[in-house]
Amino acid sequence: MGYNLDTQSNNNECEFGEAIIKGSELDAMRIYKPWLYPDVVFTMNLKLTGQEKFFETAKKFPLKVIKEKKDEFDQKSIAINGKISGTKNDDEKYSKLFLDILFELNNNGGHFSDSDIRDEVITMMIAGSETNAITICFCLLMLAMNQDIQV
Repeated sequence: MGYNLDTQSNNNECEFGEAIIKGSELDAMRIYKPWLYPDVVFTMNLKLTGQEKFFETAKKFPLKVIKEKKDEFDQKSIAINGKISGTKNDDEKYSKLFLDILFELNNNGGHFSDSDIRDEVITMMIAGSETNAITICFCLLMLAMNQDIQV
């Protein structure tokens, strides 16, 4: 996404990260408790327990990232379009971010709403962290199962 949360060196907790973890726990709870399957019952449970704020937080942060990156994208586009033809295009000098590709598609007639882009950003953020965690767990499992290769 091209956005640095700096959660490794920052002592402050990441509100978005906590919201995603709590949201994953709530989704898992819904899977194991059949009475929470209907959306009406699940929504009532969230409101009664005050847990709907986690989903709200998980939606607010990506919108903030999207707004900042959209402003940067617009500034880059203006700078690139304002250059004299025949000069080297800055577009070739950097690899495009996921959001840059979405913004380009949107400008070329993709008609994505902010909520569509937000959903894609959340999917990419969760997929990136989950993939790493699952890979590490799988490697540890394989090492535990194959003790003969451990030194």
